[in-house]
Amino acid sequence: MQKLHIVEWFQSFTRPVIIAHRGASAYFPENTLPAIEAAIEYGSDMVEVDIRMTADGVPVISHDSNLQRTANRKENIADLTWKQLQQVDVGSWFHSRYDELRVLSLRQFLEVCEGQIPANLEIKFHFRESPKLKDALKMVMEELAYFKMEDQVVISGFNRNISAIVKSLKPEVASAVLHNPLQWKRVLPSRVVKNYNADFFHCSWRQFGKSWQQDLQKHHIPINVYTVNQTVTYMRMRELGVCGVFTDRPDMLLKLEKSLQKPHRSNSALSES
Repeated sequence: MQKLHIVEWFQSFTRPVIIAHRGASAYFPENTLPAIEAAIEYGSDMVEVDIRMTADGVPVISHDSNLQRTANRKENIADLTWKQLQQVDVGSWFHSRYDELRVLSLRQFLEVCEGQIPANLEIKFHFRESPKLKDALKMVMEELAYFKMEDQVVISGFNRNISAIVKSLKPEVASAVLHNPLQWKRVLPSRVVKNYNADFFHCSWRQFGKSWQQDLQKHHIPINVYTVNQTVTYMRMRELGVCGVFTDRPDMLLKLEKSLQKPHRSNSALSES
């Protein structure tokens, strides 16, 4: 587990940080306990999950706003209480063996991560009124403080206000802006990061190219890209100098990195053997 602040920790890597996207979600139901535990077992550098709020104000781990895809139910997460949500099976859509899985609370997730692995928390709740968003983010900060993990997470989101609010609440907590072409169009990433007082820039690997690479490197801004599930894509992003990659298959990329780091014997050494 890293002892450096998360920003310095990213900077200490000589290869991309491999971030398990919703856990090891290629092999287990996304954002669930088995996916998180597998990400740790595989040796992932970091794990990413999505945060939403229940009707009674409990931060929970869920990507979608409703339960249609992961539970074949039409209810919205925001319309259910924590107690009601605990009655919902969110695993059998993936395989029948996971029919007892339930949505995790942020606290349950952090209990697993504590002392094991740093995390990226993508904020998925969207409150148009800043006071409501700030109150919800306060709850997230309280959970981080409970586990003393403020320096072990990155908080990201598409909402342009998230990073600024995070910094106003806890300046030591790292934040990332997720590229939203509808909001920023042709604005350079470095300007977006500066405008919203963020530490990282996140975007799809399909959006990332040499012009953004040059802009971000010039301003010493770390860039993490999603979602990289092919080795050829990983190698391309690696060559472009990204700081981290989100992947559903952390084990595959870790094995690839291990093979890349393995020293190659010279021809002379081979002839001597």
